[in-house]
Amino acid sequence: MRTAIFASLLSLWLQNASIAIAATPEDTHLESVKEIFEWVNAASDGFVTKKQDVRRMEEHNLDTPLIIYATEDIQKGELLVQTPWSHILHSKTLEKDDQDGWFCGTAHTLGREMKKGRDSFYAPYAVYINDEPDNQLPSQYSDKAKELLWSVIGWDPDEVNRSPVFDRKDASSQRIMPNGIADRMDLFWYGTCKADRKDKIMAKAASMVMPRADDHILIPAYDAFNHRNNDKHNGYEYMNARTKTTQDKYHQTFALRDIKKGEQIFISYNMCAQCGGRADYGFGTAEMFREYGFVEWFPQRWCVTSSFMEYSDHICFMVVDYHSLPPTLTQ
Repeated sequence: MRTAIFASLLSLWLQNASIAIAATPEDTHLESVKEIFEWVNAASDGFVTKKQDVRRMEEHNLDTPLIIYATEDIQKGELLVQTPWSHILHSKTLEKDDQDGWFCGTAHTLGREMKKGRDSFYAPYAVYINDEPDNQLPSQYSDKAKELLWSVIGWDPDEVNRSPVFDRKDASSQRIMPNGIADRMDLFWYGTCKADRKDKIMAKAASMVMPRADDHILIPAYDAFNHRNNDKHNGYEYMNARTKTTQDKYHQTFALRDIKKGEQIFISYNMCAQCGGRADYGFGTAEMFREYGFVEWFPQRWCVTSSFMEYSDHICFMVVDYHSLPPTLTQ
């Protein structure tokens, strides 16, 4: 009798477990990142450490971001990722791109590979980018949303035209940064590159190049790392990885300090050693929103300029979280 009851309960539990497993949505985006890591690691000059992995910030919650985290302790200086030049996407018209002032060729390269999909040499990356949500950047927002953005930063063209107080130059100097908060696609892709507005795949490629390109190159595996700057006020060193590019050979990511098991691995998009002018010329949280489409976690860097200052002059200040927790997966 007891055996029969136990068997019935076990059968019922197994049925419920199978239903729960079946109800868990398939996370194709996460699997794409894992596939990119495997693809890079399998290359002759490629490497991805086994001491890191990718997961959702909240397990099985597809509304939370993907994060790269340490599965065991990592020592300072250890190589995390090495993406060989053969697996890096770059412009075929670099000299012209330099003259034009934007990476049109890189966007065209990515768009062509996206159209090939699984037939591309870069298939894992092409599939991953194709699966990325559309319209992530403010310059891709609807006209109504752009009007709201302009209103928030204090630049409403109609209001400026009606104002008896400010002329256009004065009004511009009074607004909140950044410049061109919603014009990047029109300015660069459709303006500089003279792209076809009907080609939606190429447009998506351009919108992916804006936040992902490191100068003129796209670096699979490396660009899966999230951004966060150090919080010196609270003593938290969130940024724990650094990068090095060896032209025509590979791009490498190293541990900047000892990384404990369970820590998320962060790079910086604006305050790193290779970030160049961004660290020096006022590239902060507002510019991050314009270029990447997200508002960064604390600490945040806000930079302002004014009409009486030189173009390159700016004042920056940091906004920190007084309730910061240690740099763990929970953040």
